[in-house]
Amino acid sequence: MSRIEGVSPPIVTQQLSDKIVRASRTITSTNEEPQVPLVLINRYRVTTMIGSGSFGHIFEANDIHTHEQVAVKFESHSLQYPQLAYEARVLKLISGIGIPKIFWFVYI
Repeated sequence: MSRIEGVSPPIVTQQLSDKIVRASRTITSTNEEPQVPLVLINRYRVTTMIGSGSFGHIFEANDIHTHEQVAVKFESHSLQYPQLAYEARVLKLISGIGIPKIFWFVYI
């Protein structure tokens, strides 16, 4: 996928079962609920925000094809040092019980 100007790396994570889908998109502010697409890559329907912090927001989403629940992390593009690409690499290296499984990482 190509990078869109002003958008940081994406990640999709799924800890709702024992997997993690990581897909991320940048947002404008971590102080307010971001505007996010309702459907990501024609596969994941984003439903509700389940958490937020200094580095972004986490939303619940459902796989349209398998009905599996996943978590999607959106990183703020206002961060001086974006973390999602690094986080995705680290999580792939330390996979195991209790560690979120990264399904994909993409710029949107």
